[in-house]
Amino acid sequence: MVPKNQNEDANNWWLYGAILVSVPVVFIIYVSILLYLTWPVSELSINKSGVFGDSFGALTALFSGLAFGGMIVTILLQSKELKLQRYEIRKSREEFRRSISAQERNARLAAIAALLEEYKNRLKINDEAFLRITDLSTKPAIALQEESLKIIEKRDRIIRELEGIILED
Repeated sequence: MVPKNQNEDANNWWLYGAILVSVPVVFIIYVSILLYLTWPVSELSINKSGVFGDSFGALTALFSGLAFGGMIVTILLQSKELKLQRYEIRKSREEFRRSISAQERNARLAAIAALLEEYKNRLKINDEAFLRITDLSTKPAIALQEESLKIIEKRDRIIRELEGIILED
């Protein structure tokens, strides 16, 4: 929607340069014509000076119009910049949301990995303890077996959740 076109910018700068050059040229031409028509000044009086000063009214109107046109151009340029800024803010928000989502996903994966490591360590401890037990029908042996089965069930559930997270992409 908003990517800038370099040709458009070059055309705008050419237009601005033309305006900046044309204003002094118009002023110089107008003053030259006015001086040509009123030269030689035969007498210096307040009445004649007032008429001479009033003859610049058209030039004042021209500059007022140019100033108004400059304000319009400034408003249009600001509008264009605001559109570009809104576009950039929208893109930044989208990127920020993606970043938050990725961080949450990474945090979940790290927590799951730590939990799996804990389950692995507990199973290893249970296996070592189970190997030391000579009578497998005793309560401690049965408790170790039940605890190991619960850990294995939890581990399998966590692995399925991990697969679900990985396959979400």
